[in-house]
Amino acid sequence: MSDERREAWNRYREAAVSGARPRVEADAATTLVEQLRLRAAQWWSVDPVAGHTRSGRWRDLRLVPVGAAAWLGAALAPAIGPSATRAGLLASTLAVAAGALAIALVVSVVKGRVAARRRGLSARLKRSVPAAVLTACTAIALAAGLGAAAGHHAAEHSGPAGELLDRGGQTVATVEVTGEPNQQRQRGTFGSGPRFAAEGRLLQATDGGRSFTASASIRLVGGAEMARVRSGTTIEVAGRIVPADQPGRTALLSVSSRPRVVESDAARRQVGALRESLRRSSEWLWPDAAGLLPGMTVGDTAALPVELEDAMRDVGLGHLTAVSGANFTLLLALVLLGLRSLRASRAMVLIGCALAVIGFTVIVGPEPSVLRAAAMGTVGLVALVSGRAGRSCSAVSSAVLVLVLAQPPLALSMGFLLSVAATLGIALLGPPLTQMLAARFPAWLALAVAVPLSAQLTCGPLMVLIQPSFLSLSLVANVASTPFVPVVTVAGTLALATCAWCPPVALLAVGVGGAGAQAIALTARMLAGLPGATLRWPEGVGGAVAMAAVSGLNAALLWATLLPSGQAAVRLLACRIIRLARAALACTASGLGVTVRRGRVER
Repeated sequence: MSDERREAWNRYREAAVSGARPRVEADAATTLVEQLRLRAAQWWSVDPVAGHTRSGRWRDLRLVPVGAAAWLGAALAPAIGPSATRAGLLASTLAVAAGALAIALVVSVVKGRVAARRRGLSARLKRSVPAAVLTACTAIALAAGLGAAAGHHAAEHSGPAGELLDRGGQTVATVEVTGEPNQQRQRGTFGSGPRFAAEGRLLQATDGGRSFTASASIRLVGGAEMARVRSGTTIEVAGRIVPADQPGRTALLSVSSRPRVVESDAARRQVGALRESLRRSSEWLWPDAAGLLPGMTVGDTAALPVELEDAMRDVGLGHLTAVSGANFTLLLALVLLGLRSLRASRAMVLIGCALAVIGFTVIVGPEPSVLRAAAMGTVGLVALVSGRAGRSCSAVSSAVLVLVLAQPPLALSMGFLLSVAATLGIALLGPPLTQMLAARFPAWLALAVAVPLSAQLTCGPLMVLIQPSFLSLSLVANVASTPFVPVVTVAGTLALATCAWCPPVALLAVGVGGAGAQAIALTARMLAGLPGATLRWPEGVGGAVAMAAVSGLNAALLWATLLPSGQAAVRLLACRIIRLARAALACTASGLGVTVRRGRVER
C-alpha cells in the first residue's frame, strides 16, 4: 500500500472512531422520560408513502366469512319461526358443513397420490382444499349462530314466563337490575312526567294468580323512583308487561309501584358507590362539565343536561357520552406504554392489560354494550400495536364470532353494528387516510382528521337509519374535540381510582378533566348553534344508500386530490372523456356535412 493510500485510510479510520462514545446507561427516571418522548415522537410521525410502498397483502379476509355467517345465523333465528324450523335449518346447515369437510378430506388424500409431474392438477387441488375448509367453517359458524340464538330464545321464552312475555299483562315481578337507569327522551308512552329505563333480568313473576320463576331479559320503565335504583340490586315491582314489537327485541315492564329492594350485591354496591363518588366529586364544576365528565369516563349520564346532550348529538359527538371501544383502547394503550417503559416482560404486559380490562368492565358494569366495547377496544389496540390492517379484519371477525355466540341478541343491536363498522373503518381506512393527509398536512393534524373521518365514512350510512339527518359539522366537531378526549378520559379514570382513598389527587384530576369536558361542551354548543349544522336527509334504506354514495365520493375525492396515483387516474379519466366527446362531436358533424379539425368547424 502506498503512503498516500495509507494516509487516506488513517484519516478515514480516525474520522470513524473519533468523538465521544454513546451513553448506554442511564438512571430509571431519565430512561422512562426518554422512552415516553420517543414513543410520542413515533406516534405523531407519519411516513406519507410507507403505506403505499409496503409490499404484501394489506388485509386478511379469511375469517370474515366465518364471523359474518355466525352473525347472520344469530340475526335470522328470531325471524325464522318455530323451533322445529330452526332445528331443520340447523341440521341442513350441519349436513352441508359435514359434506364440505368430507370433500376436503377426500381431496387432500387424492392430492397426496397425484404424480409430481402433474403439477397443474396438483396446484388446482392445493387451491381447492382451503376453499373447502373455509366453506365448512362458514357453514358450521352459521349453524352455531342459529343454534345459539335458538337456545337463547328457548331458554327465555319457555314455560309460563314465555307466555307472559309474548302475551303481556299485569304482574308482580322480581327483577335483578343489570344496568344503571337512564332518563328517556320520549315521554307520554307510559305516563306523564320524566321516565327512566334500566336493563334487568326477570327472576320471578306472577300471572293469573300463579307464581313462577323465570330467567329472561327485560327492560324496566318507570317514573322518578326508578332513577334511584342501582345496578346489582334485586327489586320487587308491580306493573304491566308489554311484549316486544319486533323479533329479537326485549319486552318492557312498565312499573306502576315503588320499587322495593329485596337484595343487593355487595360488590355491585361498592361499584355503585364508586361511581357515585365520582359524580359527587364533579359537582363543583360547571354544570356541563359536571355531567359530561362522568359520562365520558364510565358512561354515567344521570347529571348530563338535556340541552347539551341534544347539541352533542347534532354535531356528531353523542358517542362520547357512552362507554365505547375508544375508552378501552386508550386505557390499554396507557397500561401498555407504562409497563413497557418499565421494561416489563411480555407476559406481565398481557396480564396487566387483562386486569385493566376486567377492572374497568366491572366498574362500568358488565352490560352487553360494555362487553362489546371491551372486545372492540382490544381489537383497536391490536391494530395500533401491530400496525397491520389485515390482522384487524381477523381480530374483528374473531370478536364478532365470540360475542355473537355468547350474546345472540347483539346480532340485532344497532349499537353492535355501529361499533363493528367504526372499528373496521378506523383499522382499515385510518392508516391510508393518515398517510394521504400527511402528504399535504402536518402529521399530528393528519392523524387527528383521519381517525374521525374513517369512522364517519363507515358509520354515516348506518346513522341515517337512526337519525335521518346530515351532520355537516360532525368532522369539524370531532377534530376540535380530539385533543380533549384523552385528557378527560385519563383524568376521569384517575379520579375514579383515587376518589375513595386520596381525595386531593382526585380533586386535581377532576379539575383537569373538567376543563377538558367544558371545552368539549362549549365546542358542541357553539357548533350546534350555527346555521346548517343539521340538514334533513331521506329516511330508510334509500337515505342510507345515498349516504353511502356520498361517503364513497368523499373518499374518492381525497384519493384524487392528495395521492399522485389518484391525480394520474383523474388525468387519465379526463383524457378519455375528452376523446369520447371529440368522437361524439365528429360523428355529429359528419352527419351535418362538416369537418372538425383541432376544435374548429370547417364546411
